[in-house]
Amino acid sequence: MRIRSIPSLQVIGYREAVLLLIGGSMALLFGFIFAIGGAGELIKEYQFLTNSTTGIAEIISKERVGDNNFFVDCRLALNGSEKVFYQGKIPVYSGLWQNLRKGQALNVEYLRTDPANMRLPGSIGNLEDMLLHLLFGVFLTIVGTIATIVGVRVLVREKGRQSAQEPQG
Repeated sequence: MRIRSIPSLQVIGYREAVLLLIGGSMALLFGFIFAIGGAGELIKEYQFLTNSTTGIAEIISKERVGDNNFFVDCRLALNGSEKVFYQGKIPVYSGLWQNLRKGQALNVEYLRTDPANMRLPGSIGNLEDMLLHLLFGVFLTIVGTIATIVGVRVLVREKGRQSAQEPQG
């Protein structure tokens, strides 16, 4: 993209270029945050798809956050050379949450590489939100990159203009 191809660019001055740099860098920052968050959650879903197994966990406590978010704290005991306990908080649906009691056993799915990372068997994360975060992050990153490049080019142009106008002494 050549700057000369944008006809209205000639009216953009130093102040606008600085605002483009600030806005572009903010868009880049938030774009990276959203894209990394969405990609991380998609990677986690892939790990559950390829590297998980089931086990039985004991319910330690229950928690309700807001009107529609229900969680249970679980402790998973794995037998190896010695018994190791892993604890994690998993989201459950309201009907199951109401019927669960402290000390009750619950079937869970957990990652072999990180047993504290568990969830209900067969459940998946919110794929729509993950993809939305990833796509919105990529979009913000593209917009931020374009705004930053345009801002830098305008600042360079303005600096060249200022140095050309200064008297040579």
